[in-house]
Amino acid sequence: MKLVGVEPIPSEVQARYVTEGWWSDAPLHAGLEAQADRSPDRIAVSDATSQWTYGQMSDAVGRAVSCLRRRHVRPDAAVLIIAPLVAPAVVAYHAVVRAGALAVMLDRRCGRADVEHALATTPIGLVITTPELAERLDLAGLNVDVVDFDTLVHWPDTCTDWAEPDPATPAAVVFTSGTTSRPKAVVHSLHTLRAGARNMADALELTGRDVAFLATPLATITGLVQIHLTLDRGAGLVLEDRFDPADALDRLRDKGVTVVGGAPVIMEELFKQALSQDLAELPLRAISLGGAPIPRSMLELGMTRYGITPVRVYGSSEVPVATTTMPEDEGDARVVDDGARARGTEVRILGGDTGEILMRGPMRFLGYGDAEDNRDSFIEGGWYRTGDLGRFEDGRLTITGRLKEIVSRKGLKISLTEIDEIARDLPHAEEVAAFGVPDPETGERLALAIYAQDSESISFDSVVGRLLDSGLAKWKLPEQVVVWDRPLPRTATGKIQRRLIATDTGPRRTLLAPRLRVSVPNTLDDLMSPEWLSSALGARFPGVRISKVTPGPVISRVSTNARFRIECDDGVPSGLSPHLCGKGYFTEAGRPTRQAGVHEVSFYRELAASTRIRTLRSVYADIDPQTRHGVVITEDVIAQGGRFLDPTSEYSPDLAAQSLGELAKLHAATWNETALAETPWLAPRLQANLVHRGLPEIRGNYGSDIGAGIPDEVRDPERLFAAYGALVEQVRYASPWSVIHGDPHVGNTYLDRDGRPSLLDWQLVQRGPWYLDVGYHIASVLAVEDRRRNEKDLVRHYLDELRTAGIEAPAWDEAWRDVPRGILHGLYLWSITLLVDPTVTSALLHRLGTAAADHDAYAVVGA
Repeated sequence: MKLVGVEPIPSEVQARYVTEGWWSDAPLHAGLEAQADRSPDRIAVSDATSQWTYGQMSDAVGRAVSCLRRRHVRPDAAVLIIAPLVAPAVVAYHAVVRAGALAVMLDRRCGRADVEHALATTPIGLVITTPELAERLDLAGLNVDVVDFDTLVHWPDTCTDWAEPDPATPAAVVFTSGTTSRPKAVVHSLHTLRAGARNMADALELTGRDVAFLATPLATITGLVQIHLTLDRGAGLVLEDRFDPADALDRLRDKGVTVVGGAPVIMEELFKQALSQDLAELPLRAISLGGAPIPRSMLELGMTRYGITPVRVYGSSEVPVATTTMPEDEGDARVVDDGARARGTEVRILGGDTGEILMRGPMRFLGYGDAEDNRDSFIEGGWYRTGDLGRFEDGRLTITGRLKEIVSRKGLKISLTEIDEIARDLPHAEEVAAFGVPDPETGERLALAIYAQDSESISFDSVVGRLLDSGLAKWKLPEQVVVWDRPLPRTATGKIQRRLIATDTGPRRTLLAPRLRVSVPNTLDDLMSPEWLSSALGARFPGVRISKVTPGPVISRVSTNARFRIECDDGVPSGLSPHLCGKGYFTEAGRPTRQAGVHEVSFYRELAASTRIRTLRSVYADIDPQTRHGVVITEDVIAQGGRFLDPTSEYSPDLAAQSLGELAKLHAATWNETALAETPWLAPRLQANLVHRGLPEIRGNYGSDIGAGIPDEVRDPERLFAAYGALVEQVRYASPWSVIHGDPHVGNTYLDRDGRPSLLDWQLVQRGPWYLDVGYHIASVLAVEDRRRNEKDLVRHYLDELRTAGIEAPAWDEAWRDVPRGILHGLYLWSITLLVDPTVTSALLHRLGTAAADHDAYAVVGA
């Protein structure tokens, strides 16, 4: 592999690496194979399903080399390994480098674009992977030979007379994590990889008696360094491909793991699990952590409770294990900085006492595969520009941030890592990450992403107040807080991906500083103005400038739904549809009931994304704090090919099963969720249905043609009113409860462009028992005979969907007994309905009334 544009380390410096022993000419045979000769029965590698001795590993590597030869893999060839974190993948790597070929590494979680990027980096003649990954990535369409791991390690012939490769030539390629840009191909030699492994061994004082734990993908610099760290020295290696804290802790204890290296998040999760089990001791003696800032509290926990020695490591894919805590360091010296230089490492600071860190040493990579990436990565003398900021004092390195991890607000620089460090102590915050957002007034503004289990407790004022109390300067305060309902995105090595957070366009709850808050529109003209839309959508799509709005159809009853199309300067940004629909209460008839939109807006703003239910994708949702007017803007599903439904629409039992699956998602995601138990906008509201309307409306509908299809046995307004009153009391404190749609009739469903049923109109969203949605939905979406033939199977399907989601579903007899209560709920709502097309009301009263009669719903509630 020819590298272009790399500034080489001077030859006299490289010569010193050899004379000092920092670059070893020891043959590969002196590693794994020599260990197999000495201790063939010693455990070398364990994964989730198997355990391999050194003898078995050496034998499998020999067979794999023979297989590669048969596949015409020769020195200077390139082999792509797409690998889960399993022992056969370790065999594959060893075999490729012993064949003198270049091992190009990708993790099993890669996508087709990653594979194509790897193929574009260097000509690849063979791919080694699993059959499942080959199918998912459609490798057959890439015109490249593929072999699976099983074939490789069980090849009938063996080869042990392979020629030792030149340790100075390219041996392996890993790809950077892409936290700020596209992944770069980082090329290493055996010299540079083994130098990094030696530095790690020095820091950990590792011996052949140790067992290391690896939960970081093999296709990372951490993975490759740990392979050489352990198997070249006769130590054990435990692989954890799918990290689960409880399972990982069990394996760690069972295998007697003594050292762990990798991202701090791994040890954080393991320590949390150990504390939850009240474990007094662990087999660990040392943890070597790098790749992200390490919480001081975590390090102190390991030292004081478990007697573990922490080792701080600084490095990167390009310069692995460059500085480390030294074995002789004690106390605070182990945790206050990023360590001293490893053997042969040189450090310079560009630009003063604190500035960009430059490095060179025997572990420095050979260069990037793309010449463009090498252009600004080196300076004369072979110094690598790390892109990190820090200071180097008294032989010790302290990292202070990243060149690209700076927000410039009105010319003042704010360090994102500084904000991260302080914001970690925010109440209820599980994870935090500061990031920059373009701002037309200040150039950039500081934003803060927070993942919190109790997201309702997060407010803008509480966040900035706590940061001020922590001593943060006012000019460094975030002006935008984005509340995430799931863990923040991380790379395979545990680094939080600020780039993905900054470009995320998901419907997340966004809290803004006063200067950024956009008033909720009072009229439809306000909503449709380019100026207001630019401001309103700017929080989620920074820098958007809407130049033209083309109005579409408008439907106004109590609420107003207006479709429109936008055009933008420089084009509509990625993630924003040009076809939108605004909903609010803009007419004279709607103004008195503006507060009715609060619940729907709150659902779109705070719950829709976390429940994963198929519904309209909102791009704006807010409530006026004075008038309580709720306005939401969603994508226009009609323009996307969707179709709204009504009782005349054909709705099959198969569609009903799908929509019940969506309701099950909603219910399961919020099942007895304590964080939502006191949420005001989710308070049960069935009682209000008895107060605001009642007998007069029921009598009016039942006495007209609208109610003609209701069976005689349930056409009794007084009994219906009494039955609903009984239902209200019975469900007031029902348990289990969840968030329910509250009004899931056929008219509140639509089919998306793929024909999948989805839900909309969330005005009646509230806490309540599951059956209010399920009974109502089945009885309203299906024609009477379809419902009678399929309702039991549909209820069973719904219960199965709950169980699949991990919920302990109600027993069948109990569930079937409760379904009529949901039918009664739907019948009452449509019996008090006014201002809707009479044919729609009549059709739904016929369906729901017939279902109530079939199930004797009044008697179920004792009326």
